[in-house]
Amino acid sequence: AHLEAAITAHRSAGDADAAGRSTARLAEALGDGLERVADAIARAQDGLTELGETGSERARADLAATIASLRSGSGASEQALAWAETACTLAERLDDTDLLGRAIGAKSAVLFRVGRHREAVMLARGRMALAETAGSLVEQALASLYVSIFVLDEDPHDAIRLQLESAELARRAGARSLETVNLLNAAEGATNLGQWDDARAALSALRQRDLPSPRLTQLELCEAVLAAFSGDTSLAMERLAATADAEGSEDMTARANNHLARAAVHLAADDLEAAHRHASAALAAEPSGINSAAALAIQQRAALWLGDAGRAREALAGMQGFRGRWMAAVRLTAESGLAAMEGRRDEAATAYSRALDAWRAIDSPLDLALCALDREILCGLTAAPAGEEDEAREIFTRIGATPFLARLDRTAAARKAG
Repeated sequence: AHLEAAITAHRSAGDADAAGRSTARLAEALGDGLERVADAIARAQDGLTELGETGSERARADLAATIASLRSGSGASEQALAWAETACTLAERLDDTDLLGRAIGAKSAVLFRVGRHREAVMLARGRMALAETAGSLVEQALASLYVSIFVLDEDPHDAIRLQLESAELARRAGARSLETVNLLNAAEGATNLGQWDDARAALSALRQRDLPSPRLTQLELCEAVLAAFSGDTSLAMERLAATADAEGSEDMTARANNHLARAAVHLAADDLEAAHRHASAALAAEPSGINSAAALAIQQRAALWLGDAGRAREALAGMQGFRGRWMAAVRLTAESGLAAMEGRRDEAATAYSRALDAWRAIDSPLDLALCALDREILCGLTAAPAGEEDEAREIFTRIGATPFLARLDRTAAARKAG
């Protein structure tokens, strides 16, 4: 309502530049805040039509960057990239650092979603440098947020550090929604690493806030995964039921995140077919986006635990388009599992040793323990090296991963009995 009033006031005053830029903020609020992406795009494009080709270049650049981000999120990558190029060209001509940073950020997001990940990271880091030069707290927070989600495949710890820095910048700027997004992302990252005390504290604090619908959905999905990993399947399913509407989101990343969380919950609940199905749905929603690498990791693990070599090979093939240390460890884990399934025992033993070392180097205890669990499941009567099973058991016990501990105990007991 305030933005609509501002647009009307600017039009009445004959200030087309201010009206156009207020329209860009309204489109952002509709698309990012309320997930009314189609409405947001329509308002932004109407704003551009009103300005015309000879209208304010600053307002046109602002609207073009906004449309690029919205088109990217809806999956229209070619159109999004064209709008991002328009925004970059106009912003460069204006020598407007803040606007150029937004335009570059929009372009980097499009490039990441179409699988051009290295280019996206370089552009996102360039945006960070521009934001630091300009001094805008909101721009610095946004730039840090995008770099954080783009480096997940390389270093999850660095991603969390950047998210917490971005949250602090957003807090200082009074950008409550941006702060919340970062805190939720950091809690999700902590869950995946096995830092569950930190994740619980963050989620509990966020529960006290009055969150808009998209952020509440993200919170409940995070809670569902943490509950499932901790053995509280009832709470996990309750949270999933509360987020059933997320399936219909216009934003592809939101849809992918919805299916990714469901895949993780079903993996912990030992419903492997459902885990694989939701991981595949996450990839269908966003084949090369920020949730894709994690979806591939669950997809291949579900396939391996099901003993389905064909689907495991498909997941491994899908991993080839991703880079980074974390993704390399996932890929090595998948290759180890396939070697074990296909009876290449010596090769599997060597590969698993390398995979476990990779997880130790990244300092990801949950991934390390799950890799050891894979080996226990897939290597049958072949005993793992001394201490490996104990290391996994200690990690699962320490963080409270009761479903995975139970599976490890069952598998180990069957191996010893056989």
